Amino acid sequence: MLLRKDGTHLYVCGLKGLEAGVDGALAEIRRAQGLDWPALRTAMREQGRLHVEIY
Repeated sequence: MLLRKDGTHLYVCGLKGLEAGVDGALAEIRRAQGLDWPALRTAMREQGRLHVEIY
């Protein structure tokens, strides 16, 4: 999965209500793989690889 790769950037763009749904879906995907989405989300934000543009 691409989220495992250090060079992956994730862009979430759209209406504000979209962010929670995308975050929940990514948490479910990572949980199914036995991995921790909240920890990865934090790391990606700190590394500048998670980009959220909501309005």
